[in-house]
Amino acid sequence: MRTPVVVTETKAAQTAMKTTRKRPPYLFLVPFFLFYCLFWVVPLIAGLNLSMRDSVSGEFIGLANYARVLSLSNTSFWRALYNTSYYLVGTLITIIPAAFALALLLRNAYSRLQGLIRFLLFVPALMPPIVMGLLFVYLFSGRYGLLNNVLLAPFGSPNLDWLKDPKLIKPALIILGIWRWTGFVTMFIWAGLDGIPQAYYDAARTEGANRFQIFRYVTVPLLRPILLFAALFLVFDAFVLFSGAHAILGTGGGALESGLLIVNLIYRTAFYGAGGNFGVATAISYIIVPILVAAVWLFLRLKSSED
Repeated sequence: MRTPVVVTETKAAQTAMKTTRKRPPYLFLVPFFLFYCLFWVVPLIAGLNLSMRDSVSGEFIGLANYARVLSLSNTSFWRALYNTSYYLVGTLITIIPAAFALALLLRNAYSRLQGLIRFLLFVPALMPPIVMGLLFVYLFSGRYGLLNNVLLAPFGSPNLDWLKDPKLIKPALIILGIWRWTGFVTMFIWAGLDGIPQAYYDAARTEGANRFQIFRYVTVPLLRPILLFAALFLVFDAFVLFSGAHAILGTGGGALESGLLIVNLIYRTAFYGAGGNFGVATAISYIIVPILVAAVWLFLRLKSSED
């Protein structure tokens, strides 16, 4: 009877095998980090360098472009920042409550129509911004606009020049944002409502809670992460909105720059004027970064406090 031969691995061989097993996952991440550095880190550093140089001579001028942007005499920047903030607040306080109410209403709609309803909610968000802007030019046109002739004229209201009256330009932009994103945000909230277990509602009813109490203490707390995400999404939308506003108001942002937004100002600074000024335009972009970082930090802080 032969004695079975037991082959034992040396410690060095075992270490080599473990190293080989650990290596592939990190190798698979190499392409990601290469593209990440190529398309994010390198442009970030190049943009920072550009923001500290004179656009004509290319000479390094330090923070001079930043000082020029933040100067109180630079009324266009502060007006654009105010207009963007106005648009942001206006969309936040209208879209999220409207989307919440719409999601609650449509969730109980006829089940066979829910697929069609969800498609229709997505249509405005899928529309190219330039097409949407041209559509709203027709909608907001003063004398022959659809908004004046269909909604205001039957009630005897005078025609409003939405795109030329400084008092109406910002509300017109908010209406554009509401039309585009309400359905999209509704889909997020609708999905969140479908994700709440029915057992929570049953337990609340067993404890004697009424509808308002169930909404206040069950639905809203469980939807808080989605509501925070929707708010963060609208914050970023406000600071990247360009095509729609440019299509209906042009480069100048309308009368008295009442519709001039941050991205429109960056575009105008870079490509218009005496050859454009890429250094100042890049500086405006980097000045906005801390605002967006603060928004993300606040979102993460509120979410972590909930957890």
